[in-house]
Amino acid sequence: MSAGASTEEVRRLISSTFHGAGNTNLSRGELTRLWSLEFHWFSPVDALSVLEKMLDSGWLVDSVGGVIPLEGMEISLPPLGWSPILHQLMNSPGPSKREPSMSGSAEKTPSLMVISESENSGKYPPDWAEGSIPVLISIISEKSGLEGKEVVRRAQRKRRSLGNVTLWMSLALVAREQGLDMTIIDSAIGAN
Repeated sequence: MSAGASTEEVRRLISSTFHGAGNTNLSRGELTRLWSLEFHWFSPVDALSVLEKMLDSGWLVDSVGGVIPLEGMEISLPPLGWSPILHQLMNSPGPSKREPSMSGSAEKTPSLMVISESENSGKYPPDWAEGSIPVLISIISEKSGLEGKEVVRRAQRKRRSLGNVTLWMSLALVAREQGLDMTIIDSAIGAN
């Protein structure tokens, strides 16, 4: 196992966890619950071990409002059907010297993560509606009264149960489930 493969695995884990959630800090409990009970990636004990490893190595940082990813970190969107490999995460090195340092930034609010193209991105056509995801989350949250994290959680649950479905499509399904006017959702998706 190469360090590059482990690093890519970490970036995919962080992308899957925080992408689409905006600048939301997640508590330690929320992260372990998400990884173990929502995504079914790890047992609760393993999820806690992965969290501690990510915090110790510097990929994730404890801030005042919760856990945030390394500021300015380049991450990779995982390919369809991906799930994390526990031993790669547990044996991953810390961020490379190219990654910005987080020293003294525990009080900072999280910044947007830079998403790099995955090596598998050429296999799939570009998702023209991907840019509408933050807007969709905001609209659904505002119109339904659900918190943004809850909207994302429900959309991720739909993705797991339906298989190969995009995040924006699962968000549209959440909106439909909440009885929202779909013309608003359609215009938000088509605006990008």
